[in-house]
Amino acid sequence: MKKINEQDCPSYPLIRVITFGEFRIERLASLDSAEAPFYTRILPEEWDNRGAALLLLKFLLCREERRASKEELIATLWPDQTLLNTEHAFDALASILRRRMLRTCTGESLLLTLHTSKGSSFKLATQRFLWVDADALLALSSQSLRVTSRGQNPLTLLEKAHALARGEFLEDDLEYTWTQGRRHTLNGARRRILYKLVELYLKEKRIWQAEELLYTFLEEHPTDEDALCHLMVLLTEQGRRQEALQLYRYTVDLLREEQRGPAPHTKELAIRVRNGTALKEQATNYIATATAIAVPPGWDHTAKTKVLRKCWLHALQIQMMVASVSLYSIVGRWSTMHMEVDKMYYGNYLFRVELDTGAETGENQLTVWFAEKVNTATLPMAQFKPEQLLKALLEPYKSSLHTQLEQEKSNQRKPFQEKIVSLRDSSSTSCAQNEKRKAPAKVKRQVNDLHKQMNIALKRLEADFTHRVLLTLDRNCFDSEVLQRESHHFDNERFLRDFYFEEANTQHIRNFCRKFANDEVYRQQVLAREMPWSKRNALFLRNLFTLFGEYFHPTNANEYENKAHDFFYWINEHYAEILALPAYQRLQQIDNAFIANATELDPFIRPAVELLNRIPGVTTRFSCQGVSGKVQFQGRDLLVVSEHGEHAYVSFAKLEQPAKKTIEELLPHFPAITDVQIPGNFALLSVLRSTGDNLRFRAELVELAKCVLELTGYGNPLTQQHTGL
Repeated sequence: MKKINEQDCPSYPLIRVITFGEFRIERLASLDSAEAPFYTRILPEEWDNRGAALLLLKFLLCREERRASKEELIATLWPDQTLLNTEHAFDALASILRRRMLRTCTGESLLLTLHTSKGSSFKLATQRFLWVDADALLALSSQSLRVTSRGQNPLTLLEKAHALARGEFLEDDLEYTWTQGRRHTLNGARRRILYKLVELYLKEKRIWQAEELLYTFLEEHPTDEDALCHLMVLLTEQGRRQEALQLYRYTVDLLREEQRGPAPHTKELAIRVRNGTALKEQATNYIATATAIAVPPGWDHTAKTKVLRKCWLHALQIQMMVASVSLYSIVGRWSTMHMEVDKMYYGNYLFRVELDTGAETGENQLTVWFAEKVNTATLPMAQFKPEQLLKALLEPYKSSLHTQLEQEKSNQRKPFQEKIVSLRDSSSTSCAQNEKRKAPAKVKRQVNDLHKQMNIALKRLEADFTHRVLLTLDRNCFDSEVLQRESHHFDNERFLRDFYFEEANTQHIRNFCRKFANDEVYRQQVLAREMPWSKRNALFLRNLFTLFGEYFHPTNANEYENKAHDFFYWINEHYAEILALPAYQRLQQIDNAFIANATELDPFIRPAVELLNRIPGVTTRFSCQGVSGKVQFQGRDLLVVSEHGEHAYVSFAKLEQPAKKTIEELLPHFPAITDVQIPGNFALLSVLRSTGDNLRFRAELVELAKCVLELTGYGNPLTQQHTGL
């Protein structure tokens, strides 16, 4: 059979392979370029339903450059190597793959055999001959990054890539470890494509398409919490809070079936939606910037700020998409990843260290969450595991019941052990007749299956013994101190602190957690946010994003991280001096006199909001009075730590054309007001905000509203001296 000449360039791929969803191989019917390409499916009957040949093809598709040595392929197909002539069997499979499955309409083969000094290897033809949907998706994803880095819109490329992914990659081969690397890469790319599409649709006000994308993705991945959070925010933004909460409860039920619970940031979002505070912060900031927010009961300001910052970063990422494609490869720098990097127990506390590449300083930041152990005296005995109850039993119950359980376990093991011995004996007899033959793979699998079945049976026995015997005992039969020590029941996780740059190392974090758990005085100081590093971190986070200005674009991938690193250590050196400045303390007192919440308007912007709502065709949505000023220190303008945003603003739920046109005509007479979006905030699509001087903005907004009311016949006569009209 002829081999394909890779120097040729056909108009269309000669064979297409679909790896997402149902696996399919399709052959181009004709090379006639005058006709539209027509592909016919290659049915299993054409290759005699040889599953091993199909496995060989899939393995090559998962390999880098679609290439693997003959030895690797044999080891994959026959891991136990029990066949007498694996090479002969492999050659037969390769022939089926070459002559039937990958035979083109011209009679050529897309499976290439390469001979080197190290042996033979097999390689599939390139994408232009053998088109694979997974490779096409990754290519489009990479191309979209390059387009974005040039300041162009990647929407069309992202839509094409998203259309390719319909189902799980190699869904019939989830159990094979050699598929996992490729699957993880593709899943990362699919999520980056999804969230970028959602972001672009929201920017273009195509809200229903963004919603449809998220709903479709959740149908396929019902426990994906990132997609859940995006959709909850989107629904809440549209006033569909109940729908968002129902979606959350449904996901929680599914997670419980998998014996796990929602992540802390998902719980926090649900609390804010339920309390009605998400509209003020989370709804406008999960994909945008910060506004003033309320503190739910039991939250301190730092914990609230943690949620805010995670949302805030998404806006910053939108401004910083100019990245090196070669550095970030296929998945891309701007896709976020959550992963647990450490978990530890000290005293009555659980600590979990999380890496979130979507956090303020990305991979240079680690976040610590903590949970306190629940008092076991309040827990039902059924909450404990059998081994915990047995360990906590007091004498004489401990010895007698332990003996009873071991006897029952021995009886349970006996039939399984007898079957295993019988299988091994028969296998030994067979091997003795043929000294060169090893134990058949079938016997090994049967023995392994019996071991698994026995372990499952023992677990069921322990559970039954617990309910039948242990739970019938009085609580006084157990040592309460042992139960408390052995218990792994913890309260809800709460944010503890962040570690940045060089501080984010394992030993430093573990020392902090150990001291927090064992030192009561230190623990109270940490929780009260009285530690010096807590004040430093708050000042750093408050000013990190304002450091770059409204239209900052890095010239390379490391510029943002380098600036953030230098700024962190500058803050670390000077934060005590800054906090002691009289101007800082005065502004902090003014801005913290009122803690923003979702049910009450900020007092300094209330007059303007009330006037705006009197204008026909105008209904305001969110508002923030903004900070009252900035502090200057060593040539830098710094925000004080408070609950108010850098920009004062008013956004609109309804702004009809006559009113909008009148406002736009008047805006040139009010230099402190602009209708340009808050940088990076695509949730507040229709907004009037400050150009920098929030005090002047508040006053001018009142005058602007009065002018609009007068021009529409709903206000009092105004002198035209101020407006210049």
